[in-house]
Amino acid sequence: MSTRGRCEVVAPVDSTPLSLLASALTLHRRRSDADIRISMLAIGSRTEVAARLAKLLRRPRLEVDIHTLPGGKDDPDKLAQLVELLETAGACQGAERALDISGASGDLALRAYRAAVEMWRGGFETIAFNPTLNATRFVGPDGVEEIVEIDLGDKDDCPGGEITPARFLGLFGLQLRPEDPYHLTGLKRAEVDAALLPAARGVLEVSCHAPDAYAAFRQQLAMARKSRSKAGVRVNDAGLLEPVRPILDQLAHLGLARVEDDGFAILGARDRGGVFFLSGGWLELLVGDALQRALGRSRRVERNAGTVWGTGSIFTTPYAEADAVFIRSNRLHVVSCKNEFVDERIYSHLDRLRALVAEYGEAWVRPVILSTKPLDELARKRCSSYEIGAVDGPELLRILMADQAEPAAGQLLNAVERAASRPPAPGA
Repeated sequence: MSTRGRCEVVAPVDSTPLSLLASALTLHRRRSDADIRISMLAIGSRTEVAARLAKLLRRPRLEVDIHTLPGGKDDPDKLAQLVELLETAGACQGAERALDISGASGDLALRAYRAAVEMWRGGFETIAFNPTLNATRFVGPDGVEEIVEIDLGDKDDCPGGEITPARFLGLFGLQLRPEDPYHLTGLKRAEVDAALLPAARGVLEVSCHAPDAYAAFRQQLAMARKSRSKAGVRVNDAGLLEPVRPILDQLAHLGLARVEDDGFAILGARDRGGVFFLSGGWLELLVGDALQRALGRSRRVERNAGTVWGTGSIFTTPYAEADAVFIRSNRLHVVSCKNEFVDERIYSHLDRLRALVAEYGEAWVRPVILSTKPLDELARKRCSSYEIGAVDGPELLRILMADQAEPAAGQLLNAVERAASRPPAPGA
C-alpha cells in the first residue's frame, strides 16, 4: 500500500472482536496519512460487543460503519451482505481495498477471502491479527508480507489515545469504578496513596524482618475485629504493638487509628480505613505503586478496580473487584493480592479470580495472584488448573523490597509477566 489516500476495509466478525481492535488500530498507525473506513459485518452473538468496538475505534481519520446480522442467519444471508459490502468498497474511486479477517472464524474468513478475490479484481490487502505473534500480518496484492506490532495500552503507539483498562472492559459492558477504602477527607486519590506509602513500606519491612511478630499482630487484629465497636478495633498488647507502633503512629496521624492510654484503636470496618490497610490494603498499595512506577506515565494502573455489570448502582447490579489491572503487550493483566493466614479462603478467592478472567475477555487476560503467605501444594495445583500465575511467600516480599530500594527496577512487573506468560484456555 502507498502512504497516502483512502483505504476501504471490509471486516467480517463472528469470532473475536478484540482481534479486530488490535488489527484496526495497527492499520491506523501504519496508515497515519490515509483516511480509513472500516465496514464491519457483525454476526450472531458478536453484534453487541462489535457495536461497542465500533464506538471505541472511531477516532481522527478512522471511520467505522457497523452492519449486523442477528443469530440464526445462514450462509446465504452472511454472504449476501458481505458481497454488498465488498461491492460498496470496490466502487469507491481511487481507494485502496483491504479485507480484515482478524475477527472472523476460519470458515467465514475463507469465504470472505474467496468473495474478495472474485469481487476485487484489481487486488487487495489481507489483514489478520496473529495471537501467537501478538502482531498484525499484512499481505499485499503482490504477496509481500509485513508484520507490525503495537501495544494498545501505550498512548505513544495508539493515535487518538491508548486503550485503558476502563475502555477495554467497556467492550464487555462493564464499568470500571476504582474504590477508595480510606476516605481521607480533603485528599485526592494520588495524595492518599502518597500519604499511606510510608506506612505501607513499614508493614513490608516488619513482614520481612520480623515475620513472627507481624503474624501475631495479624492474628490479634483478626480476633479483635470480631468484637469491634464504633470506637474501633482495640489492640493493647504491648508485645504485639512494639514492632508496629511506628506504623500505627502514622495511621493515627492520618486519622485511621487513635492513640489510647493502653494502646491503639484502629478505625474502620473490615473493608475500610485502618483495619483494611493493616489487613492487606498495604500490600495492594505497594503493588499498585511498584507497577505504576515500572510502567511509567504512558500507562494507567487501576488499583482497587471495582467493575459493575450494567449501569445501575453497585448495590443493585452484579459487582466484582480486582486489586490491580493494567494493559501491556495487548493483554489485560489482572493482579489479585492476598495477605491471609486462613488457608481455606484462598480457594474461594481463586474461584472468583477465574470467574473474573472469563468476564474480562479470557484469552486476552493474564491473571496473577500475589500472596504474602506461601501457597500450599493444593493451592498451587488449583492455580495451575485455572491457569493463574502466582508469586508468593518470601519471594514476593523480596521482590517488593527490591522495588522499594530501586524505584525504577521493575522487578515486580517482571515477576508478574513471567508468572502469567500464557493465556487461560478452555479445558481439554
